[in-house]
Amino acid sequence: MSDRVTSAALGGLVMAIIGTTLGIFALQSQIVGFFACCIPGLVGGLLAVWHYTNAKQATLLAGPAAGLGALTGVFAFAFGIVLGYAVAFAGLAPAPFDVEAGMELAREQMLKSNPEMSDDQIDSALELSRSFVQFGWIISLVASVLMGAIGAVIGANVFKKGPAESTSEWD
Repeated sequence: MSDRVTSAALGGLVMAIIGTTLGIFALQSQIVGFFACCIPGLVGGLLAVWHYTNAKQATLLAGPAAGLGALTGVFAFAFGIVLGYAVAFAGLAPAPFDVEAGMELAREQMLKSNPEMSDDQIDSALELSRSFVQFGWIISLVASVLMGAIGAVIGANVFKKGPAESTSEWD
């Protein structure tokens, strides 16, 4: 396995672990939900670049770093699905792609945070969000790729080691 793939897989695994852990806590707090979205991607991208630059003793330019971060996001998405099913098996959260369980959890949270809402109001709000939830996996993949790329570009500017690699090594 190449250093690039190893670094991306390592960053993706850490990204998935942090994201899944924060995601469990996000079921209780919307503030944690924000961090579950952004922080794992940035950390995963940073970690992938750190690992790669240490292994190669080279500096990554922004373009190759973004590519490494995007690959990290793809790995994180795949690892996150596996971890999501493990968490669901443990009974801590609904399984990935289980729209009905996700909608029921959203109903419970709406009732808890807005006890004055009627059942009709809650049903209306949930119906509006159903299509968003059904395509949540696409949004999750895109967000993982983007946040991994952003974290990696930041990492490329932080973790500079030796001469910059030419982009031909990434072809």
